[in-house]
Amino acid sequence: MHHGFITQVPTVITCFTTRRHYRREMQTPIGRFEFVCIKPPIYQCEERALARPEQALCDFLYITLRRGMDPASLLTFRRLNDLKRSVLARTAKRYPATVCRQLAALPGMGKKG
Repeated sequence: MHHGFITQVPTVITCFTTRRHYRREMQTPIGRFEFVCIKPPIYQCEERALARPEQALCDFLYITLRRGMDPASLLTFRRLNDLKRSVLARTAKRYPATVCRQLAALPGMGKKG
């Protein structure tokens, strides 16, 4: 939502980490946080507090597919053509093939003409 790529307002903030947490979820005054243990190479610690839009999209696809859900049925995506294709391609290589296939199937993610 921060970058304008989805139209819905998130109700949960998902935090990827390499550490196991004694609490998988935590309710705070600003919302619900969920902690998901992810191993490298998918997990990439960056200097930024928030994932770049390209990584956030791959993270979303990864976690929803891991939970057995269809990512395209959960959100309305928009402006996906604004994503940096080179960054997206480099980022997607760290994820399983299912994420790459789902990414390619998203509306607007076909090859640029």
